[in-house]
Amino acid sequence: MRTPVLIEGPVEAWMTSAEEEMKVSLRDITKEGVFIYAKNERTKWLQLVIGMTGLVGSQIWWTWEVEDTFREAAEGDKYAMKNLEQKLTSQLNDLVAMVRVKLDGITRKKVNTLLIIDVHARDIVDGFVRESILNAKEFAWEVSLGRGKGGIVLIPVVVVVVVLCFCC
Repeated sequence: MRTPVLIEGPVEAWMTSAEEEMKVSLRDITKEGVFIYAKNERTKWLQLVIGMTGLVGSQIWWTWEVEDTFREAAEGDKYAMKNLEQKLTSQLNDLVAMVRVKLDGITRKKVNTLLIIDVHARDIVDGFVRESILNAKEFAWEVSLGRGKGGIVLIPVVVVVVVLCFCC
């Protein structure tokens, strides 16, 4: 917690205050972590932030990058999605390289978890390349964001929920 909570008075009061402070602190820590993503090398950033922030921040930035790639494609860059696919593959290779060196336990868990999520994220973009999907309104992108018809949500969203329990 960023701000100490006084432990005085009825237990219900200070426990509620502690819970609120935890929420505020996590929100602030996550906002800061997402903000510094763009200012750091990704592997270094992952070591700087807590596990939850690493997972959430990576998903936020991946979504932004895909949306930005759709914008670039709409402006005429027919290789934009392929370029993003290559960038994501490079990021995967960076994580694989991290796994091969000595890491502390928490960082290793973050890297291993992010590897799983990043493989799925890269596979989604790979599908866009193979299927020539270059518009953000395409059904495949809407489904990957969880907005598709029929309640379909692709695996990256599900994986984040499952792994948050052990990664922080």
